[in-house]
Amino acid sequence: MMTIETRRIGQTLMINLAGRLDSISTPQIQARLFDETQITTEQKLILNMAEVNYLSAAGLRLLHRLHERTENICITAPSARVREVLSITGLDVMYRLYETPTAALHSFQPLTNAHTHLEFSWLRQCCPDVTGVNFVSWIRERVERTLRAADKDLDNRFQAAAEAGIQTLIDSGTTVIGDVSVRGLSIEPLLASGLQGIVYIEMLQTHPQHWEGHFQAIRDLIDYWRSRTRGSSTLQVGLELHAPYSVHPALWAKALAYARQEAVPLCIHAAESPGESDFLRDGSGEFNQYYDAALPPILSPGKSPIAYLEDLGALDLKPLLIHAVQVDDADIQRIKDHDCTVVHCPRSNLRLHCGRMPLEKFLAKDIPVLLGTDSLASSPSLNILDELDVAVALHHGYVSPEQIQQLVHNTLPGIEKTMVSRRNNADVDDKP
Repeated sequence: MMTIETRRIGQTLMINLAGRLDSISTPQIQARLFDETQITTEQKLILNMAEVNYLSAAGLRLLHRLHERTENICITAPSARVREVLSITGLDVMYRLYETPTAALHSFQPLTNAHTHLEFSWLRQCCPDVTGVNFVSWIRERVERTLRAADKDLDNRFQAAAEAGIQTLIDSGTTVIGDVSVRGLSIEPLLASGLQGIVYIEMLQTHPQHWEGHFQAIRDLIDYWRSRTRGSSTLQVGLELHAPYSVHPALWAKALAYARQEAVPLCIHAAESPGESDFLRDGSGEFNQYYDAALPPILSPGKSPIAYLEDLGALDLKPLLIHAVQVDDADIQRIKDHDCTVVHCPRSNLRLHCGRMPLEKFLAKDIPVLLGTDSLASSPSLNILDELDVAVALHHGYVSPEQIQQLVHNTLPGIEKTMVSRRNNADVDDKP
């Protein structure tokens, strides 16, 4: 008996087979695949054959017919029996074999979620509904209050949330991730997952008496994980300096010097909300509510968030800039001049009343833009294809759907060469 399940991940059709692929089951499988799924020459197919326990000549003929219809076909997690038959017949040369569906998706085209906070996946109750909430109110009244209430159990919550979030990413077809981590608890399960990307460890401190100890603790954590991941073909560890309003000026100087000296990948939340922009430009607005005795305010630099980052020297390191909604033409030119990459998170921006990113202006300047979901605390899912749908609607009349669709296939700065190398060597590395 043979069972079959199909699902589409972007432009790829995933086919899960289980049981005996023989003369009895093959006609039914063939009818369903060719009649119901309308396989064309452009169709990308992934056959998951982990649970196929018998492969007969009739089954081989089915594989051949699929290959005749489309050469964009590969086999993942083949069972011992399937491996043996393909090896004996020499068909392991024709079909690309991969150990996981994620690796197979890599071979077709990366699917990138460039901004997540996997450890915060348990904060789903903080996510606003479609009417949204004010950004500062969301931080103070939802996120920080929930974190304080769970203070004694945070590590367990972060760990479980990261593992659940990773599985969600895999199920939705994501192959590349940019994750921001508070405790580094997403790194080990990401290494085991086969996903590619960068985990950025977060620095966030404005208190003049606490920034130095915070810097050392985060540096030690980054150094530890960089030593553990050195030589990894899938995952890097970097630094996230949270935002212009949440990092002490002395901490900026120390952290940027460290990132420059050690070539640590860098990302920054920047120009996300109107409140942030107002506060940094002239000290006005609701953002003054963000600070309290535990988080003393920084002095307003009297300029835009992007201009402030340029003055700090942060843009010289070509950081990944998250959000970049509240920007003017001069800010966009600064980003262009420093060869920075931007991540667009439309659902989070809408639900936190941050506004519409001028995506068309970034693309007109040939600035690399990626899509990210942000965390489940501000977005309803970690599925980047859900983000894509909203982005197409949000930018209707400004950017074509085809241009926006390409954004999910762009990849993080610094890992392109690794991915190309893995694709070129896939036939060697992933075959039995």
